[in-house]
Amino acid sequence: MGALAHITNWPASQATVGSASNATSAQAATTQNVPTSAYLYGWNGASWDQLRNDGLRVLYVDPIGAGGVSFAQGTGAAASNSTNAYIGGSIGFGAPGSPSTSVSSVQGVASGTPMGVSLTDGSDATLGAKSDTAAGSGSASVVALLKQIHLDSSGAIPAGSNNIGTFNVGSQTVFNVPVVSAVTESSHVLKSTPGQLYSLYVTTSTSGYLMLFNSSTVPADGAVSPVECVNVPANAATSISFSGLPPENYTTGITAVFSSTGCFVKTASATAFFHGAVQ
Repeated sequence: MGALAHITNWPASQATVGSASNATSAQAATTQNVPTSAYLYGWNGASWDQLRNDGLRVLYVDPIGAGGVSFAQGTGAAASNSTNAYIGGSIGFGAPGSPSTSVSSVQGVASGTPMGVSLTDGSDATLGAKSDTAAGSGSASVVALLKQIHLDSSGAIPAGSNNIGTFNVGSQTVFNVPVVSAVTESSHVLKSTPGQLYSLYVTTSTSGYLMLFNSSTVPADGAVSPVECVNVPANAATSISFSGLPPENYTTGITAVFSSTGCFVKTASATAFFHGAVQ
C-alpha cells in the first residue's frame, strides 16, 4: 500500500547511498544499493509484482482481470470506476427503485434485462403488466392468470341443473300456520301450490280412509291414485306425521280426502274434520 520501511540498524560505514528502484508494475527492483525505503510486493500466481494504490491512498485491486464480478465505486472523491474495487471505500448499488450508473452488474447480462423465473417444467414465466387481460391458458402472463382466477372465484354461478356440491342444513324451527276445517267435510285443499306436508290428522264419526293427493283440486269419486291412504276407525283420530324427518314433498298441491271406500276407489264422506301443517 505504498508503506515505507525505514532501515535504522545498518552501519553507516557499510552503507552505500543510492536510490530505491521505482520499477513499474510486474518488474522487481534491480538496484543492488541498499534502499532507504522498501515497497510491498505480492505474488500474482506467476511472479512477484508491486502492490499499488489508486491515487486515493487505498489498495488497488482488479477483479475483472481475473474474470470476476465488476464493482463500481459508490461514493468517494474519485469518479465511478467500473473495473476497480476499492478496499476501504464504499460500493454503491443505486437508490431503490431507480436506475443508477454506480451499481453492481453481472458480466454478460445487459442493463435492464429481466431475469426469467424458472418453473417446474423448465419454462419461463412472464410477470406481465397491470393492463393485461384475464386469461387462463396459453402463454398468459402471471397478472393475466391472477385476474382469471379472480373472475372464476367471484363470478355468478352459471345457469343449469348440474350438481355443484352438497351441504348440510342444521336443525331449525319451522313455524306453520295450521290449515283446519271450518265444518265437517269430505275433503280439504291444504295447499293449492307446490309445498311440503309436515303433519295431518283427521277426526270422524264414521269409519273410512284418509287419502292424500298431489293435486291442487279434489279428485272426483271413482278410481284414484292417492299418495297416502290410511284406515280411520269410527269415532277416532288418525294422523300422518313427519316429525323429526324431512317433510313430504308435493310438486302440484296438497289435498286431503276422507272416503268411505279405499284405497283406489274414492267415495266422499262429509263427516271429517281436517287439521294440516304444510309449507
